[in-house]
Amino acid sequence: MAVVIPSGMSFTEAAAVMESFVTAWEALSNLGRIAAGETVLVHAAAGDIGSAAVQLAKAAGATVLATASESNIENVLAIGADTVFDYKQVDFEAEIIDVTASRGVDLIIDFVGGSYLARNIRSLAPGGWLVQVGLLGRDDNAIIPLGTVLHNHLQLMGTGVHPQTETRKIADSFPARRGNWGMAVRQRVIDEDQKLELLQRMEAGETVTKLADEVGISRQRLYEWRDQLRLRGDLKSRRRGRPARVAGGVGGDLQLQSAVVPPAPQEKALTKARRRIRELEQKVGQQQLDLDFFREALRHFEEDQRRSSAPGETGSSKSSKR
Repeated sequence: MAVVIPSGMSFTEAAAVMESFVTAWEALSNLGRIAAGETVLVHAAAGDIGSAAVQLAKAAGATVLATASESNIENVLAIGADTVFDYKQVDFEAEIIDVTASRGVDLIIDFVGGSYLARNIRSLAPGGWLVQVGLLGRDDNAIIPLGTVLHNHLQLMGTGVHPQTETRKIADSFPARRGNWGMAVRQRVIDEDQKLELLQRMEAGETVTKLADEVGISRQRLYEWRDQLRLRGDLKSRRRGRPARVAGGVGGDLQLQSAVVPPAPQEKALTKARRRIRELEQKVGQQQLDLDFFREALRHFEEDQRRSSAPGETGSSKSSKR
């Protein structure tokens, strides 16, 4: 199978597109029906297909949340993710409740399965989609909370790496090259000196979009580096990808703190309360479904009773007709 390489794309990048980007595109667009303004969660975002999904989702205008190990957080943020959760240190379900104010995400692209399945379903917003691309969790007998699926009108779909004939069909619907999608192949990491230079140029008045495009990162990353420098005095990767909003200049006008302030007890209590509210909403929704079912069953039973007791339908009339 041969496919034309778009202009400006190297052979190395093109070799990665057919499996990584085409599979990610099918999961996001053909199955997940991604739309601008939606919120997407990509698991295993440091992998080949995961990193492709992050870039494609960002190019589609979505807010991108992702999971990765701590050592890969910087890479995933650099290719466009808005927030990255260290899956070894935090519970992504609880983090999504917090980040989305209990709403949930519109689309999840998952490569793990297993114990992730139930948490994924509970993390979806009403009407959301879960596209299962792989089973890294090696558990195909995971529990599905059907009450949540029914109550929230969720969609669950599966896909994987396809034979050449199917890959060609998907490739035909793949969009023209947008932005610097080759970043996933190189997994580029910018050192602190380069970051400082970019921030100095940013403070000097250069356009943020121009700087971001020049080095192949998102504008959000530039703003986050700026805030990290203001708050902590260094540009090392944070465990989580949310930027800290503070006032001041890059030049060190404010007193730097040695560490990020941990969440206040009130914030933890609020997150716990949101989670509990969502659990109760799901239980109430399941109870409503059960109530609707029994009401419908009772209605059918009463209608059958009325028909059987109507004139000409009694047992004695049936026997007299014989």
